[in-house]
Amino acid sequence: MAAPFAVRLALISEMPGAGVDDLRGFASDAGSAALLLALLIPLTRLSRWAAVAVTGIWSLAHYANYETITGLGSVASALDAHFLADPTFLRGSALAVGHPLLLAGVLALPLGLGAWGLRRLSGRSAVACGALGAVLLGGLSLLPRSDAAAVWRQVGVAHENGGYLVRLALAPDDDRHRFPDPASAMLDVVPELAANLDGVPRVPESGRARNVLLIVLEAFSGAYVPTLSAPHGYQGLLELPELDRLAHSGLAFSTFVNHQRKTSRGMYSLLCGEPPGLVPSTPKMTEFAYRPWRECLPSVLRDAGYLTVYQQAAPLPFMLKDQFMPRAGFERVYGHEVFDQAYMRSHWGVDDRAFFEQTVARVREVRAQPRPWFLTLLTVGTHHPTIVPRGWEANKVGRLVRALRYADHYLGEFLRTLEAEGLLDDTLVLITSDEAAGLRAPSPLKPAEVQGLTLQLSENWGLMVALGSGAEPARVAEPYSQMDVALSIVDYLGLADRGRHFLGRSLFRDYAEPRWVFFANSSYVKASALDPFGHLLMCNVLTNDCRKWRVDASRAFGDQRERVEWNAETDAVVDRLARRSPSLGLSPVERRDYNLVGSETVPLDDSARTARKVVHGGQHIDLRPDQWLEIEVEVEARGGPGAIELLHYIRNSRTWSLERKGVKSVTMFKDRVRIHDGETYRLLYTVANDRMLQGVKCQSYATTTMGGDWELVFHKARMSVRSGPGRPQSGVHKIRSEVVPTPARAATPAGDGGQEESA
Repeated sequence: MAAPFAVRLALISEMPGAGVDDLRGFASDAGSAALLLALLIPLTRLSRWAAVAVTGIWSLAHYANYETITGLGSVASALDAHFLADPTFLRGSALAVGHPLLLAGVLALPLGLGAWGLRRLSGRSAVACGALGAVLLGGLSLLPRSDAAAVWRQVGVAHENGGYLVRLALAPDDDRHRFPDPASAMLDVVPELAANLDGVPRVPESGRARNVLLIVLEAFSGAYVPTLSAPHGYQGLLELPELDRLAHSGLAFSTFVNHQRKTSRGMYSLLCGEPPGLVPSTPKMTEFAYRPWRECLPSVLRDAGYLTVYQQAAPLPFMLKDQFMPRAGFERVYGHEVFDQAYMRSHWGVDDRAFFEQTVARVREVRAQPRPWFLTLLTVGTHHPTIVPRGWEANKVGRLVRALRYADHYLGEFLRTLEAEGLLDDTLVLITSDEAAGLRAPSPLKPAEVQGLTLQLSENWGLMVALGSGAEPARVAEPYSQMDVALSIVDYLGLADRGRHFLGRSLFRDYAEPRWVFFANSSYVKASALDPFGHLLMCNVLTNDCRKWRVDASRAFGDQRERVEWNAETDAVVDRLARRSPSLGLSPVERRDYNLVGSETVPLDDSARTARKVVHGGQHIDLRPDQWLEIEVEVEARGGPGAIELLHYIRNSRTWSLERKGVKSVTMFKDRVRIHDGETYRLLYTVANDRMLQGVKCQSYATTTMGGDWELVFHKARMSVRSGPGRPQSGVHKIRSEVVPTPARAATPAGDGGQEESA
């Protein structure tokens, strides 16, 4: 019991609102620990070190729960364990220990007990522990949880995840609820979700801008902006002066709903115009990276003649954004590798000041070209454990508060710089968030009385401010949501006919009738809705524990609500729609393709003569022994004088797990060629290995021999993960490596011109 009790005491001491519900949490921890002891006592007799290992994992899981609650406000979920295999998450968050003394204490006593103390306990002790655990957990399962207290106060991480996994295993097969087009499936349940442009326009025709800048702030909430939080009954939670100033000068939406938690779900909703999965499932962004099933906003705008550009501060491979963004329609996609300068840098990327300052050049670049443009930005500085240089407002309480104020300050500087240079002329600016941290600790964000249901709802309280739209400054109280953004942009730009497949309503229209707004929180396995009749509906999708309250939708994130009776006939729509929201789901496939370049054309300027230009950064792929890679590149050089020297290689990344095993990063294949104007380089090879390969990536760099303006035009650039029959022998096999000349120039083979070669 040492680990769970130590963590719980630390959380209670740090977070306001302790009460009688915490006793239930202690009982939950005690019951789980008793069941663990019932297993460890006989295990110790078989292998003392196995017992030590199990105890260590148990202790680490509880410390991870501490970090998750302080960072996200919710109990750690076993569904997120797969992120530990991702180098970005592992280094950026999992190994970012916020309380090392607590971690040391959580590990020391339980490990000592597991190594020596358990051997002294008898078989009767194991039986007694098992009985105690069963009684405690069984009794707790019969008691309904309180809406007035946070979930973590009422249940331990082992109890919560164990119960969830058991219920998931016993749940009926949900394949019948998976659909190739989730949007159509949801419309079958609630047809009113379809694109609705019948509202009265807020923007006069003369006020329409030509370009769109979408700024997505990691984890921000309307709760943090006084102009937006006041209608919900909150005063002085946090001062973000820049966002508050912007909210006063534009269209500000005080009840903006984020459909889910996590960046992958929020970005998908914003860009593709439909809710994410509202039940625990593979994120649609991940599935879309493999199997696109609808046309997203960037693709619509690209086909309408817009230059579409995406830029974020974090590494692109995390959550497969390097694959999703090009498939969603972005012509140019940039991640952390383009940021040369930083005031602070972590494995998550660069700080928000560095991001905004260097993004000014990106806006100048897109502004200088003749096409209208759509530029989407995503920050990362407010992601756990936050990225803020030391010494910046050191007197502020709490790292999240510092990070939010840091981002707010330099967002204001960024927009002022763009405005002073005229870069925002004729530009619609939308400021929103991917997910919401909510009204959680530290105390400057959450007064002691904000607990339970109100705290949960705040994790869906998003942010939306529209600037430069031509509309009169106003605060809009009616609920809008992330899925409305795609339709709003095409409506604003006069391209509504191209976006009829999007769901929702336009931010730039005023509607007389209320509507359904659906959202969920996978951390609590709950799907929710604001219905058109003044109610909040909430269901646990595994236990079918459903509840209903009467609320004012324009103040839905406050604590003024009245519990009313659930109507199983009319209210079950929230559960039915949630189950139709995921797509088909990933299944084993024999081939999965990844694009290596975000744009077909990669320009090279005169600087490429003195410094290598990154042509593509590749993907980080884990390759099982039964799989193999097939890499194919076909690229044409255009420009002159001189030539382009292209270096292509593939290697396994340096990861924490590999370094611990003493496995070095090894270059498995390298090819260097010189390509003249009009020549095309063709490369095809395979990679297979008898042992697991982690973090495999292929990259290409280019330099020019004499400078000048060059460009590389990619006809093919893919890396395919394959499995099933036909696996080549282990190793690297070069099938083709050649430079195809123009008719006026002799060919110079770069390899063996089509002969297979084992490397």
